Amino acid sequence: MILPQLSSVLVETGFFPDGTDMGRVALNSGIDLLPAMLDAWHSTTLEEHGRRRRTAVRTHAQLASLSASGSKLTMGVPGRTAVGCQKWLGARLVWWPRGIPENNRTAFVSSRLGRRLDEKQTWFAFLRAVCSHTMANQSILVSASSTTTGKFLMRAADLFSVPALIFHVSDRDDLVSWRRKTLSRPVVAHRGVVEAYVSPEIDIGPKYIDEKVADIPARDRLVLAGSDRVFVAHLRPGGNLQRLVTARLSQGDWTPGSVMLAANHGAIPQKDMYDLMQQGAVAWLVPDLACQASSHNVWQAAEQGCAQAPTVNLPKFAKLAEVGESRQYLTHCTRRQNRNWPDEGEPSYIDALILGRNESRHSALAALLRIVRSKRLIASTNLIRGETPVVSLTAAPPGQIECMTKYQRHLARWDFEPYGICIHKEWLDERGARPVQYGDEALWTRLKRSSQPFFQLRGTRRDKSDILNGQWESEQEWRHVGDIDLSALPPAKALIFVPTTTEARMLHRVSRWPVVVASGYQVNRLLRR
Repeated sequence: MILPQLSSVLVETGFFPDGTDMGRVALNSGIDLLPAMLDAWHSTTLEEHGRRRRTAVRTHAQLASLSASGSKLTMGVPGRTAVGCQKWLGARLVWWPRGIPENNRTAFVSSRLGRRLDEKQTWFAFLRAVCSHTMANQSILVSASSTTTGKFLMRAADLFSVPALIFHVSDRDDLVSWRRKTLSRPVVAHRGVVEAYVSPEIDIGPKYIDEKVADIPARDRLVLAGSDRVFVAHLRPGGNLQRLVTARLSQGDWTPGSVMLAANHGAIPQKDMYDLMQQGAVAWLVPDLACQASSHNVWQAAEQGCAQAPTVNLPKFAKLAEVGESRQYLTHCTRRQNRNWPDEGEPSYIDALILGRNESRHSALAALLRIVRSKRLIASTNLIRGETPVVSLTAAPPGQIECMTKYQRHLARWDFEPYGICIHKEWLDERGARPVQYGDEALWTRLKRSSQPFFQLRGTRRDKSDILNGQWESEQEWRHVGDIDLSALPPAKALIFVPTTTEARMLHRVSRWPVVVASGYQVNRLLRR
């Protein structure tokens, strides 16, 4: 580390007052700078007058309060990984509002999981196994905010009483802004979670960060470099995580055998697993991983139970196409939800995922089962202009629903999946359901506030003008403002449809309305995807 340049930067950015004899300040990696800062500012309060003295008194009082609460300010991340951190991150300050945990650090890292988190049961089972291992070894779990594992690790720490360390890495602020924000940040206590705030890189001359990893986000570099042991839950070939793992294995700054790969749930391709093991990584086999995943997969067990159940007392299910071209129905198709349900908080959804609960299932079938059991259609503002929650339906005849299935790439989901409920139009009309008005911006501005929830653009914009195509008009959408209470909906006024007889049997057992089976080319293509 180039000490003269670093000393001048710390004075220029206000960590130390002008005139501080920086030759007496230890700037070694991991050393707490807060006591030296206190002494320097205390000396300034005795030597200066007027405005400079008032500034010094205020700064000294702030630092004294922080020091009394156990806060620390270090150059780099202390511990056995200090050398590796410096090579991968450069010169950075780290603010520890609640002190520096002394436990060995265990990172839990993963490549991106995609949007269908409820289908990653084994990934969350692996997280539970790592939490158990961490507790047994009295270490601390490590991740960083805005990474794949960050928010799940914070919640797991609370659920399982596992200590966790979350880094917050700043690369947008300059050092002065970072100092002001960080030192004035209130200390928020999370049970079991220690947070550390990492400054932007300090410019002290030529860059010396390892070129192999220099272009990878600093938060990812820090987690891999700042941990004594790393558990890799999922790895995308050629991705940033694979590059980091490979770089760590090729250098001698970390303990050999400290990279553990999840080896028995298929999240790491076999070839990459073999290559990394040849470089020194260790395959971590969790003997009961399959059991952990399946024991929490209540939904799958229910489906299997329905498939094996005797069918002698079950009705012969009609097909949706046999309902024909009847215009007496409005249809609400359910779709997969890649986040929490509209009436469910995100913490509850994350808890269900981590614990492997049945409620974590957010497929189109899960949405339909939820409707049948609750006897309610929940209104939402998702993809609706304005702030009024509505329930969307289509007036397309049930026999045509099968042909409307389409994949929305930008949303990573299907519209008009073969799951839903058909309700008599007359029954809904009596409760305020109305067809939407398709139009352009001019129509939107003319509408009364009470009519705006029923507005829909005719289609996507072709350019910046108001010229629109008419792609949405084919959906023949109707809307109902607010939830639709189905508790009073007679059995003869609705029907439920699903694509398979297995699912029909499941729904038949809990539904007060008849169940039919959707079929057709579009459905078959969807099921094969």
